[in-house]
Amino acid sequence: MHKFAAWITAILITGAATLVVFDEVSRPGVESEVSFIAGGKHLQGILIKPEGEGPFPVVIFIHGDGPATADEFGFLQVFSRPVIRAGYAFFSWDKPGIGGSEGSWLAQTMDDRAQEVADAATFLRGRPDIMGSEIGLMGASQAGWVLPKATQLTDFSFMIAISTAINWLRQGDYMMRLRLSRQGKGAEEINRAVECEVAVAEVYQHEDSYQEYLKMSEVLAVRCHENSREKPVSEERWLFNRNNMKADATVDLRHVDIPVLALFGDKDAHVDVYETMDTYQRELATPNQSDVTIKLFANANHALIRTEVMEPVSMMTWFMAVFLAEDALGDGVSETITAWLMSVGKQEKL
Repeated sequence: MHKFAAWITAILITGAATLVVFDEVSRPGVESEVSFIAGGKHLQGILIKPEGEGPFPVVIFIHGDGPATADEFGFLQVFSRPVIRAGYAFFSWDKPGIGGSEGSWLAQTMDDRAQEVADAATFLRGRPDIMGSEIGLMGASQAGWVLPKATQLTDFSFMIAISTAINWLRQGDYMMRLRLSRQGKGAEEINRAVECEVAVAEVYQHEDSYQEYLKMSEVLAVRCHENSREKPVSEERWLFNRNNMKADATVDLRHVDIPVLALFGDKDAHVDVYETMDTYQRELATPNQSDVTIKLFANANHALIRTEVMEPVSMMTWFMAVFLAEDALGDGVSETITAWLMSVGKQEKL
């Protein structure tokens, strides 16, 4: 993820003029930079509003893993466009320590991230151009552990989950198994790698210092050889992993009582989408929940960008999103988001 962000940054620097011109010409809506306070820290964001007079309902976007800027280096237009077309504003911000935001995203837990979202909602409710009673959530990937927590902290109108996982450790297991299978590894070799993955998890849970973690990483490097996906990480990333590796959305989902739209791609190489869909169907089936829509899109990857191969998100995914915008999404994704938002908005006004 860090390497991916570095590539994007390099491309933006070398081709800044071209991208800025493209950005200004193609983005719909009226965009402005805004800032708010969360956890005592200044966070910098962007608010994109539809043309015309407000106030507008708004969608708060919650980033996945990694050092994301407010617009994810141009990628987020694939989701902001269908939101704007439905008549909603779109709000996102630089993660702590990225762009114009203070703090460090690597120092956060999923509970911290959820509180940050609640603080963003409080900020938006104080704006005259936003309908404070119509604030919804949209989040991708790692945001799956943040979305249901945030709904318990303040009132939201709806929740849109994109390519979200259920359990942190099982997601890592799924990614590793899929990667090794694509490399042509046999069942025995994959199972040995799984054992190493378990050992890595134990290192995170039982080693109290970063130095002890590094020592155990050396031992595991010999034991696991090339099959272990875990390489020594920075102390900041080690702490982030340690603080969040027990994340599981199952229980939090039971408390979600607002309309839910969950979107997945059948070529997702990061998340076991079938586990997530089954869990959503089961845990959201409560007496207080009657509006759950789950969609699986053919030939769409973890970012819901169209593809015919089951590969991890790559630079090509970003290029397609930046230069094709919502046209890069899998068939029906953009239309589904717009239609669902318009439907939810009508229900709220009844």
